[in-house]
Amino acid sequence: MICIWGTQMFGETDEVPGLFSVQTKFSHVYFLPLCPIQTYLVLQGRTTRAVAIPMSGRSLMVAWMGGMMWICVVTGIILALSGAFEGLVLSLGALVFQCLLMTRSLRHASHKRAAELCSALGPIDGAALRRLVDRNFQQRLGTVTAVAVKDDDADGEEGGGLGGGEASDDLESRV
Repeated sequence: MICIWGTQMFGETDEVPGLFSVQTKFSHVYFLPLCPIQTYLVLQGRTTRAVAIPMSGRSLMVAWMGGMMWICVVTGIILALSGAFEGLVLSLGALVFQCLLMTRSLRHASHKRAAELCSALGPIDGAALRRLVDRNFQQRLGTVTAVAVKDDDADGEEGGGLGGGEASDDLESRV
């Protein structure tokens, strides 16, 4: 039986393939997102874990625009079946816009954004995830990332996560 209403995760964005993405839990009716409840950093691995983060405007936009596009597609199909040419144009336009929402630039996180999201896990787990993010970007972009974090903590621990270290924005290797 299909669920008429409930809560569901929508608006997947800021993805680092194989590591994490940002998604927002919405209350929904027939899988059309209505009211956002909470945004999460969804960690992928052996098990899926979600960490609450501040509300993401990008995730909200992707979820609501995706829902609106499906409304346009259904409306367009109904209009096209009733003989209105405008329905076909509306439906095709909505599908093209939906494809634009799924583009890599909107779905994938930049290196800087991915580093910011790592801090949601705290200093220990955030630093470990930051190393995985750096390695992921090295492999995807074919570059060597600069040292992401300087050891400037007084207690000798590695920085990163929630602060203490200085994050590098540049992806080029330093000579």
